[in-house]
Amino acid sequence: MGYICVEKIINAPLEKVWLIAGDFTKSPEPALPIEIVNKGDDTKMGVGCERKIYSGKAIFHERLEAIDPLNSITYILISGAPVKHYLGKVV
Repeated sequence: MGYICVEKIINAPLEKVWLIAGDFTKSPEPALPIEIVNKGDDTKMGVGCERKIYSGKAIFHERLEAIDPLNSITYILISGAPVKHYLGKVV
């Protein structure tokens, strides 16, 4: 299995970045519409939340697997890309 790491340094306070990156119910890009398919577990900060991201003809279906506020968010890609077993982690 392959491994790819993409790093982007954001020059802003962690709390401000987390308000955007840590909310799985929001689009990762403002121009891309999303649909919440499953709200997830409120007692676990939304773990299990599923969203569809619409990008042209492509529809990416993702599920939130884990969240550690101010540290990381982990999600899987259920469908929409020509890859299998995709696991994404934002730290």
